[in-house]
Amino acid sequence: MLTIVIPTYNRGDILTKNIDVIIANAVGANILILDNCSTATTQEYIELNDRVKKLANITYIRNDVNIELRGSIYKALEIVETEYALFLSDEDIPMPNISDLFSDFLKKNGSFSAIRPSIMSSTNDVIYAEYPTTIFEKFNGIGPFGLNGNYISGQIYNAYFMRERNLINKARDASYMIPDYTHLLLNMLCAAVGRTAFMSTPYVQKKDVAYVQSIGDPESHASFYTGPYSYGMRCNQFLGLRDALLLAYGGEINKKNISLFYSAYGNLCYKYAHLLIMVQGKSFLKNNLNLQLVAISFYHFALASICSFPYAGSVRGQIETHLKSTLNKFLKEVGAGSLSIS
Repeated sequence: MLTIVIPTYNRGDILTKNIDVIIANAVGANILILDNCSTATTQEYIELNDRVKKLANITYIRNDVNIELRGSIYKALEIVETEYALFLSDEDIPMPNISDLFSDFLKKNGSFSAIRPSIMSSTNDVIYAEYPTTIFEKFNGIGPFGLNGNYISGQIYNAYFMRERNLINKARDASYMIPDYTHLLLNMLCAAVGRTAFMSTPYVQKKDVAYVQSIGDPESHASFYTGPYSYGMRCNQFLGLRDALLLAYGGEINKKNISLFYSAYGNLCYKYAHLLIMVQGKSFLKNNLNLQLVAISFYHFALASICSFPYAGSVRGQIETHLKSTLNKFLKEVGAGSLSIS
């Protein structure tokens, strides 16, 4: 029923350290390790492969070339033999009895195209990402389900459903839109044609947080200039998710989906206002950026990104009000004043 897919790159030491717990907690599930042609910690990967190839439920595959994380995601969804695939970051572990937990959930609620469980933090008494259990019928989850959760670990897909509906190829063809967060594109496409769900029960636990932050901390000096946390890349992501939303809604805005699309766009604005002010505000301040002006620039950028879309004129006032309210809320929370926009 379930395969735990672990895309990995240059973290053989971390994965080797956690593999015993992963195996113990994944009883009843298959495990697929996809090594994306790692160039570091290669000896650890060799030892890992020698160790797990003796186990019937674990498969280790090393890609001939680096196909990026998105390529590993698509590959896994095409080759897993079980109906569902749960993606696990290579520094994390699944929660105990995950296979039984998942089986019970499906028995009570039926089948889904995609599911997003909560995530436990590195300590056992704190939830890193909590999602109240919510079920979305087809089409209703494009915005609320599709835009939630930048962290892929724990994400579950119905691989059979996605192959049948050609969603993997559709996502691959559009993956240039949002290469950093391929799973968000997949979530939108799944929500457009199938049932999706959040689950309050954590299915994975974040581990080795200090190690991960050392190579990708949103507040680090390097992240200010390059990578997915830089201001420029956040703007690129925003535009990519805008276009992914449009793709999920059928490639056009019409009278039937106008309300849903612009509501989802409002959710997108909220998400990136939060990222820019609440998550990366300290980094901007450390690098001599004025948060009020960052907020003002995002306000105009978000409006510019939608103004030429069909029916935008009829909802522009609502979008402006929503943006101002959202940005002022976050600026107030970090003690950075308020917007001054005429």
